[in-house]
Formats: sequence, C-alpha cells, structure tokens
Amino acid sequence: MRKLTQSQKDEMRARLLDIMEHRLPPLRTILTPDSTKEEPWFRESGIEKILKKYAFFGAEMRAHNGKSAPAFMAWLMDEKAGKFNKDIMVIGATSGNWGMASGLIAPMFDVKGFSAVIERTVPKGKQNQLIAAGAEIIYAPDGVSSIEHAQALAEKYPEQYHFINQYIHEGSVLGHKWPMDHIARELARLGETPSIFAATTGTCSTIMAAKRYLKSGFPQMKILGVASMSNNEKVHGSRSPEGLAELKKFPGSFQYEDIVDFPLMTGITKREAYVMSAEFYQQYYHSLGPTSMLLEAGTYRFLKDHWERHGNFDALKNKNGEIVMVSFFMDMHLPYLDDPDVLAAFAS
Repeated sequence: MRKLTQSQKDEMRARLLDIMEHRLPPLRTILTPDSTKEEPWFRESGIEKILKKYAFFGAEMRAHNGKSAPAFMAWLMDEKAGKFNKDIMVIGATSGNWGMASGLIAPMFDVKGFSAVIERTVPKGKQNQLIAAGAEIIYAPDGVSSIEHAQALAEKYPEQYHFINQYIHEGSVLGHKWPMDHIARELARLGETPSIFAATTGTCSTIMAAKRYLKSGFPQMKILGVASMSNNEKVHGSRSPEGLAELKKFPGSFQYEDIVDFPLMTGITKREAYVMSAEFYQQYYHSLGPTSMLLEAGTYRFLKDHWERHGNFDALKNKNGEIVMVSFFMDMHLPYLDDPDVLAAFAS
C-alpha cells in the first residue's frame, strides 16, 4: 500500500468527498440496440414511442466502478467506530469492483493495507486491476466462498484482520445515498419522472438504496432486479438465484425479496450479456461491462415478457404516460476480455 503523509490523506479524502457530493457523472440517455429494435415484440408494441432509458455510469466514478461510494462509506463508518489501527489489514470478499475501490481508498486510512479475498474464477484482468489499485490478493480455498474465507480469517486472527463485509455492512446502502441523491437531482434537471429503477442483484445494496433514498422522492417508481440465470450461466460480478440464496446464511444480508416490485428477472444467458456488451462498445462507443449488459438485456426481456402477458404497458407508465427507466451500470468491459467467452462475443 502506498504510504501518504497526513496532508496527502486529508487532501485525498476531501477530494473524494467532493466528488461524491458534487461531481458524479450525469445520467445518460441509452439508445435501444438495433438487435432489440428488430425483434417482433418491439415493433408490434410501439414501445419506442413511450420508452425513455437513462443510465448512471458507475464506470465514470472514481475507481471506475459503482462500488466506490459504498466502499468509501463503509471505511468511514468503521474508522469512526474505532476498528482501525496501523497493524490491521482490512479484508473484504469481492468479485473485483468493491475490492478495487477499497485498494484505492485504503491509503487514506491508518491501516496496514487492504487485501481482497477472491475466488480463483475472478477474471485475470479483474485481478490485475486489484493489484494496480494497491490491493493484495488472498484466494479462497476451492469450494469455499470468498465471504466464508474472509470471515474465517477475521475470526481466527482478530489482531491481524478486520473484515468489512459488504454484503451486510450498512455502509453499502448508506454510501449509495450519494449516487441516489445525484440521480434524483439529474431527473429533476431533465424534467423526468421515473417509473422503473433497475439494477443487478449482487449485494442487493443498490436496489435497497434506491428504495430507501430514490423512491422516497418518486413514490410511484417501481424497482426491478436482474440476476444471472444460474450458477452455470453466471455473469461476472452478478449473482444467480442460487448465489443470492447463499447470502441468507449470513445474518443481516440484504434480501432482494423485500425490495423489488417484480419477480427477479433471470432469463438472460452469459452469451446474450456479452454480445450486448460488444454491441454497445462497437456501435455506440460505450464501455460497459458484462454485469451492466446483463442488466440492459434483462430490462428488455422484462418489457417483452410484460407485453406478451398483458398486451399493454399501462402498469409500467408514469403519470405522463411514459416508461422512464433508470439503470445503474456498474463497470466497464475491459477487465473481462481475458475471459474467452467474453472475447469471443467481441470478435464475432
């Protein structure tokens, strides 16, 4: 971990707080992919006349992913609670994004450093990002989840490790208040009333924050969660229904069932997410990772399924008769290109 003077720490912290409070990226209009426009349901439903899609690009935040805000808040809260000292190594179970944010955050705090506890299935590009961010890597043993391994280390060596468990830490939700408040200001600037907020279900902290902070200003807004189809079809950075069920073993974990207004969308394959990631990059110049495109593909599948069941979109419209959807895109595609399946989608 980089060693900073106290003035450098203070400057970095003040700068990051300023970013979170005043300089987050704007909401961006998301174009409908040509492949989606060509689907019969899209043409027959006439949805193009009433659909407006916006997205918050987490990749444009500090650390280039949407976990920067919740990670920062968790560190601030644990510092205030007196859980840090110069001999403590902070550890966190992660698929990459939260760990990368924490690696960059760690030098601002009086700790020994930060170690990301990961499973060996994390793409090599994502592991390299962790190292570049200043994090050390601890691999969970085969057959043991990264959460379980991090928890075991902290319990066995309490004088050596402090475990920030993003899956139960209140900072994971409270930190998202910064982007949710920003999204609300952006919607006011654009003169839009959202009818749906959508996010992938990993920690579930994003959708929980949307319900707590964003929905309070837009009470008619509904929340949609998108997950991987299964463990075999798991998209990097997301969780499948089986993975979400595993989180219930940890008391206090965030449960999507208490948050979403629709059944969890789980109809998207890895291949569909990766192909859409390639389409957005090569046609629209947006660097959006597999998790973001799992979400994007999932929102269109949700709209298709709704049309085929109901023959209209009345239940999804706002007071102006429009479907205004806001999606939370988590990261970019570049760290995943060493995965042969991802690269094949980009090369096809």
